[in-house]
Amino acid sequence: MKKLLALIIFVGSGFLTTSAQSIPNGDMEDWIAVTGYDSLAGFTSTNLFFFPSVNVTKVTDVHGGSFAARMTGTTWLGIFNVPGGIGTNAEVNLTTFALSGGYPYTERPNAFTGWFKYEPSNNDSCILLAVFTKWNGTKRDTIGIAPYFGKSTANTYKEFTSNVIYFSTENPDTAFVMALTSSAFLTAQVASVLYVDDLAFTFNVGVPTVSDNEIVINTYPNPARDFLNIELKGNHNVTSVSIFDVLGNKLSVVEVSSGNIVLTTATLPDGMYVYQLNDKKKVVVATGKFSVKH
Repeated sequence: MKKLLALIIFVGSGFLTTSAQSIPNGDMEDWIAVTGYDSLAGFTSTNLFFFPSVNVTKVTDVHGGSFAARMTGTTWLGIFNVPGGIGTNAEVNLTTFALSGGYPYTERPNAFTGWFKYEPSNNDSCILLAVFTKWNGTKRDTIGIAPYFGKSTANTYKEFTSNVIYFSTENPDTAFVMALTSSAFLTAQVASVLYVDDLAFTFNVGVPTVSDNEIVINTYPNPARDFLNIELKGNHNVTSVSIFDVLGNKLSVVEVSSGNIVLTTATLPDGMYVYQLNDKKKVVVATGKFSVKH
């Protein structure tokens, strides 16, 4: 089993200790034989919902250990394209295509990490996502999210890291982790292929997570109603900004041409949102959160 418990990362002339709490079977090693396919233990795959189409398989093309998960886009009822994917005890509402599920979890990691390969079709993009929630007595509150989008071909295993963006100071009671070949159900491509291995949460000591404080001077008004202004430092390398809801759904992408970004929020429902600032290589250079109240 590839349970990664600690990493020692050399940074400059010093050392940074990072502990990793493994996601149950996040190393993709344990599989259960069921009728028609092998099922990834601890996860629900799209095989369950779209069988006899088997779109998630156990493979020996791995980052580490013996097995990894390979998933491909598929079709539902032979008509609609849908992503192939996995999720921790996932449930799918086939009317709204909403995803839910998870397992008991009470920590506050600062990053969601892992390894993947990706072969997108027709400019598709995959998503690897961790969502942390807590039941407040009447509904589930989103405590934090960590979305990662793969937008280009990765023929060999590539490491990803997505810093958790928290909306609350409370600890969660549930974590939900998923990986999909397409980030949106309605534009899924059946030819997109995603390999995933060694998923984990990490806890850094001594170095803060990426935040808007490194490049953002000011964000206002917050809460926003019709517009949100993001003022950047003069030496920024930001070329676009992406907006997500608290479940990691990408809502929009805006190109950046100056140090003063104005985002339209008039059509967004009241609630919490996340922005990601990206450079020309689509690398996330800063993240932040804001709320909308009309």
